Amino acid sequence: MREGRSEATSQRYSRQYGPTQTKPTNFISLRSTPPHRIPDFDVLVTNPPYSGDHLERCLSFAARCGKPFALLLPNYVYNKNYYRSAVREDLTRPFYLIPKQRYTYTVPDKYVKGSRERVGTSPFFTFWYLGGCRERTDDVVKDVRQGLGLGERLAESIEGLPNDVRDITDTVKKRKNPKARRKEKIKKAKGLMGVQVRQSSCGGGEGGGRGNGDEGGGDANKKKKKRF
Repeated sequence: MREGRSEATSQRYSRQYGPTQTKPTNFISLRSTPPHRIPDFDVLVTNPPYSGDHLERCLSFAARCGKPFALLLPNYVYNKNYYRSAVREDLTRPFYLIPKQRYTYTVPDKYVKGSRERVGTSPFFTFWYLGGCRERTDDVVKDVRQGLGLGERLAESIEGLPNDVRDITDTVKKRKNPKARRKEKIKKAKGLMGVQVRQSSCGGGEGGGRGNGDEGGGDANKKKKKRF
């Protein structure tokens, strides 16, 4: 089962990349669909909205549905209290699949005005939160690890998350050493200085032009005086 608002996106990608192996395809909204109206399913796959309480509701449902789940969520979610309270590691045994590069999301056409090109956005670093496999978790982790693509990484726990994908507020996240931080600070300072230099050059060009004109006029006057 895939949680979503419409089937149009799936149909478009099916035409572009070929049919998926998911049959039948059921699209629901976890926010508006009553529990007794949710159809039976084998796996929950979703990239829920990040606004409001969507993330909390999605995690709560995934944790109590009793089925495997694959949730594409921002990297800060694991560091939230609602995640730790909803996804108990002793029951759902979550693990994490990190893509080789940051995902870019396509903005729906109805939200893009005056542009024929599809607009992409990447407000957060996201990766897959997997779990709900219960006693089969070890086998699933093994299968996922064997099927990893080039550059993809797998973390079997929060503690195993790579440092570069950890949330910036994570106290475990290692900071760069002082030398590296100084270099980064100098680099940023040089970048700011470059911007200031360019701005002053532009302003100076205008002022210089006027100044040169005045000077030129002065020279011309001097020449005129010499003629007299």
